[in-house]
Amino acid sequence: MNPNSGLHLVAREAGRLTSALPVSVLHTLAESVHNCNPEDWSWCKSQIVGRISQPHYRSLVASFLDSWHSQAKSVGPESVAVALLTAAHCEQTH
Repeated sequence: MNPNSGLHLVAREAGRLTSALPVSVLHTLAESVHNCNPEDWSWCKSQIVGRISQPHYRSLVASFLDSWHSQAKSVGPESVAVALLTAAHCEQTH
């Protein structure tokens, strides 16, 4: 698999988020991503970002979503949610 593929990008960015966000926010993000319909991206993004109350966390989540949408659009919401949950679990057990 190409290390520059969308899957690698999502995994790398999900890993970065774990060092900056509480696990509870990562779980909320994963649930929101899993339930979104990326075909209506503006609505999807606003719904996800709107569930994050802290402004700094909201900014980080928006950047993550923008990276996913612009550089890894072929990666579906379920895969992104799994990457986020896996990264959160690894951070917790580490």
